[in-house]
Amino acid sequence: MQTTLGVRICEAMEQRNLSKLYAVAVALNVTESAVSRWRKNGKLTVENTIALCELLDVSSDWLLLGRGTMDMHRSVQTSRGQHVRKSLASLPEAAIVHLEQFLGAIESHRL
Repeated sequence: MQTTLGVRICEAMEQRNLSKLYAVAVALNVTESAVSRWRKNGKLTVENTIALCELLDVSSDWLLLGRGTMDMHRSVQTSRGQHVRKSLASLPEAAIVHLEQFLGAIESHRL
């Protein structure tokens, strides 16, 4: 049986130990009544959907469409990270040193 958006929001809030509507509302800069409406299948803007997915750390496909799992976005990031690590491991040592220097230069400019 397909769950509704409101049920998935409630489930995600419960899983992330966010039981207070007020806490979610403050974090998203919306009213408590807006969060309450969403939990009752009310409409969400794109901006609020993105913010809610980030706050609850859930997949947007799962939240909006009920596809996959709540945490499936994490496995995509993990597999991408594993691919990057595998690619880096195959580089010659000199290339890794240059890459580290390059990343260090970027980091120092961001500070």
